[in-house]
Amino acid sequence: MDLKLIKQLILEDKLVRFYQSKAWRSLRINVLERDNYECQECKRQGRVSPAQNVHHIKEVKKHPELALVEDNCEGICIKCHNKEHERLEKYIRKRNPNSSVKSAGEFLCPPGQNFSRFIGERRNGEG
Repeated sequence: MDLKLIKQLILEDKLVRFYQSKAWRSLRINVLERDNYECQECKRQGRVSPAQNVHHIKEVKKHPELALVEDNCEGICIKCHNKEHERLEKYIRKRNPNSSVKSAGEFLCPPGQNFSRFIGERRNGEG
């Protein structure tokens, strides 16, 4: 996959096609093997956990020229990857009461139970 196509995918907001490409999938495996399938962020903090994701150190949207550069990638666990991209914010923030769209976490909440309370119990080890 060439740089011109990566830039085009960014402009069209279709970067998912990049992550489905053979070039990315091959690089991803190489990075995970290089990092022994260990989360590099956890390792920096003295912990050990398995890496399931490969993270671009410099974001693809800002640095498309580094999208397929192995030195710009590291194996990382899901928890660290979500933290890096602040993905958990959408589960923590209150949902717009007029919205019918549910966050992924809300699908785990039993019917009839308050979502915020459900999440709080899980965080406190009560559930």
